[in-house]
Amino acid sequence: MHSDTLLWRPPGRMWEVHTAPSSSSVHDSVEVHCALTGCEIETPIPCGTPKEWAGAHLLAHARAAGAPSAGAFCRCRAQSCRHHELSLLCHGPVQLALLSTPDGWEAIEACSACVAANEGAEAIASSRPRTGRAGPTGPVRDPAAESGNAGSADTAPRILTRRQGVFARRVFFQLADIFPDVSPDARLFALFLVLRMARTGVTAFCAGDLNALRLENPRSALTECLSSGWAAFSVAEMLTAPPADPAVVRVSRPAELRGEFPLEEKDRARISGWATKGKSFRGLRPENASVRLAALCLAAHAEPGGGFRIGEREMARACAVEVRELPAVCEGLLASGWAAELRTRGERWEGRLGRYALYFVPGDRRTG
Repeated sequence: MHSDTLLWRPPGRMWEVHTAPSSSSVHDSVEVHCALTGCEIETPIPCGTPKEWAGAHLLAHARAAGAPSAGAFCRCRAQSCRHHELSLLCHGPVQLALLSTPDGWEAIEACSACVAANEGAEAIASSRPRTGRAGPTGPVRDPAAESGNAGSADTAPRILTRRQGVFARRVFFQLADIFPDVSPDARLFALFLVLRMARTGVTAFCAGDLNALRLENPRSALTECLSSGWAAFSVAEMLTAPPADPAVVRVSRPAELRGEFPLEEKDRARISGWATKGKSFRGLRPENASVRLAALCLAAHAEPGGGFRIGEREMARACAVEVRELPAVCEGLLASGWAAELRTRGERWEGRLGRYALYFVPGDRRTG
């Protein structure tokens, strides 16, 4: 990966209990060792076989620990999926599962795909979703249903018309061609410059606008854009500019980014608002820039019902990452609830967006 920090997440927790022949002189005696700090196991084992007792002991620890965090990175993946054949992509909510090992038991926080792939694994608890997925305490909270906008996927209200969606789809790959080999932070910043700029290529950005993008390193992203030569502005002004006196940005070759698409002022404002609302979606807020770019790109390319199909290489270009980094992007899309399903077929991504993300798919019905 070009940036370990950019895609890093805390790995899921793990506890182990092992059985081993006792060092005492008692024939056939067995010792049980718990790896949890401060835990002292009573000896001799009070009841049952040693391994059964070890499993019950670890289960008690796991239940006391509570549900796993939805933001945890699959611990099974972090250990190279050593207990099963490597999955193509981790996906699904993080689960706390109990696994039998040759010399004891493990409790591990892993994605539901890895838990299912581990033969004999038992899921104990599931992460409380940030949005869009069922949790351990009850049904999913559905923003669309609560706001009175629930309905079939094809009739859900939309921010963009199909015509506006044409430009929204194009801009991701136009930026990839004109502004390649940059970080996802710089690409996300560039996307919002293009969507906000007037026909002349001029726009304005204040420090609050920049902070709202939640970039990992704003100064570095601005420097990348400036050094590329396609945008001119003052980094110092951009980092401190108040709303009343924003920094002026001039994008070179605006016509090359706009293309021949007849975009009116109202279209520009609508598409800019679409991207602003999308990257501010509650489930996406903790995610890095590559995941948020991927989320907007998938919404722009999705069918009215929420299904999508896009090449891996196109997806990597759109969110400014290498193809080998896409599994982490996929995990973020699923963990956030933006994607309800995501799988690979050959070199293509296929799946379905979550209910809330349908709002961002271009369609015939409009909403403010």
